[in-house]
Amino acid sequence: MACLKIRHKKHFSDSNYPLKLKQEGAVLILMAFILALGTTAYLLSAFNAENVRIRQDAKTYASLGAAKKALLAWAVSNPNNPGLMPYPDRNSDGNYDDTSDCYASNNYFSPYFTLGHLPLFKSDTNCATHDSQDPSGAHDITVKSGLAEDFRDGSGERLWYEVSSNLLHDYKYTATHSNGTSPIINPSILVAPKLPWLVVRDRNGVIISNRVAAVIIAPGSPIGSQNRSGGIANANHYLDKIVMADGVTYRNDTYQDATNPIQNFIIGDDFRVVAKNDSTYKDQTIQPYYYNDKLVYITIDELMAGLNSRAAKEAAALLIAYKAKTGQYPYATNLGASLSYNSLLFNTKGMLPIDVTDSCTCVSSQACSCSFKPINSVTFTKNSGTWATSTGTCTVTTSKCICSGAGSCTRSTTFFECDEEGNCSTNQTGVNTFTYALPSYADAKPELLANPGCSSVGGNIACSDAGAFTIGLKEAVWFKENVWQDYFYYEWSPTSSLQSGVKTALSAILVGVGVPIINLPFSAKGSAQSRPSNMLSDYLDSMENTDDNLIFDVPSKQKSNNYNDQSYIVAP
Repeated sequence: MACLKIRHKKHFSDSNYPLKLKQEGAVLILMAFILALGTTAYLLSAFNAENVRIRQDAKTYASLGAAKKALLAWAVSNPNNPGLMPYPDRNSDGNYDDTSDCYASNNYFSPYFTLGHLPLFKSDTNCATHDSQDPSGAHDITVKSGLAEDFRDGSGERLWYEVSSNLLHDYKYTATHSNGTSPIINPSILVAPKLPWLVVRDRNGVIISNRVAAVIIAPGSPIGSQNRSGGIANANHYLDKIVMADGVTYRNDTYQDATNPIQNFIIGDDFRVVAKNDSTYKDQTIQPYYYNDKLVYITIDELMAGLNSRAAKEAAALLIAYKAKTGQYPYATNLGASLSYNSLLFNTKGMLPIDVTDSCTCVSSQACSCSFKPINSVTFTKNSGTWATSTGTCTVTTSKCICSGAGSCTRSTTFFECDEEGNCSTNQTGVNTFTYALPSYADAKPELLANPGCSSVGGNIACSDAGAFTIGLKEAVWFKENVWQDYFYYEWSPTSSLQSGVKTALSAILVGVGVPIINLPFSAKGSAQSRPSNMLSDYLDSMENTDDNLIFDVPSKQKSNNYNDQSYIVAP
């Protein structure tokens, strides 16, 4: 039998083989470790970058939200004309200095003035102006501070701002504002603005709101060809142009004018939009447009809600002050008042009586009648001599007898006396003067009679002959200029029997009536509302508010297409 001959391969007996195997394994382990380190570093880098982006976005949106609140508060609290908004900070003066850049009165309004940085700290000197068309000074615009906070986005850039020109003071008359100076800002502007409101769309171009009063934009870091060096770059180096997939272009860096009557803004996080067939690239490649603007906006409806509340507080304060002085609320004027808003005796429901709450008359320089309820006092000044003694509520100061109620002043046989009703007379002959001091909530106007014996003197009324004057509520100039008295229904109860929702025992209430509802779905009236009118259903919208009882809707009731009432409790 043949023997098998076993031959061993050489490497089986190679004494260096185990060492080489170990070395090769170590290399593989080291390579795997290095690869793992690289992967971990990449993942950590990406994770950190994402964290940075998230933190920056959080800061951006927090800043945008705070800026919106500040801008809305600025407009609602405007002392001259609530609802007006500040001019942006533009680079037309050579810089962005955080100052509201009002244009000089020797220039004309331009749509360009509506876009710029959000003004932070102050207004320029052009924001202090006197309207030459109104010598009374009622339209004077004073220097007003900015938003008083340094609002920046997550990249450190200041926020941008565009405002509808419907809400800007026109320092020199142009066709933009037909009334010549400031726009009339009341609920009517909701449906009849001079220009269309701004429009905000989502990233797909779908309209989110077409009733935008102002937008605040965080520009983010520069993208594409944007170059902000020098700090005076134009808007296109901060705000982005968006070309949608269908080829439609939207620009955040422009403003509303005759060639761009509907100004659109895109809202959304960072994204890119692809425009088809861009001929600037080889082979008709698809070119991405990057977008990193972020924005918030204020609708005219949000602004009007704040303005309604401010106007209601203005009216309520006057009504409360009148009651504190006279012991009751002023009687209302009838529904449908459009020229004169005068109290009508025993009328507890209707419109606000801002023009006339009380009347006073003088038959001569010896006799006048004016209730002490709406006035602080009457001072009778005799034409010669002095007074010696006084009684009741009257006091003596040389030739003056000052009375705040029933009482008298005398000198020998000469007297001046008043009863509790405010009927005052004297036997002092010649030309004497009755001076009526008014409380701070009231104003008065002499009536234009054939023999006007009464006139205004330093906020008071002085009568030295037969004449008459009326006392009204001293509403703010802006309140009447903006015709807010047409947008409130007023009712009070001598027995505090009014009710709003579950709140009972109310003594007075105001209801903001909004604009007439003229389209389907109609209000409780069942047809288009029309004003002025003597029908309550032309002003108030729900069955509860129009059933002529003492119960009104709760103040928090949600508005809708056929309901825009807003209840405000005056007292308690």
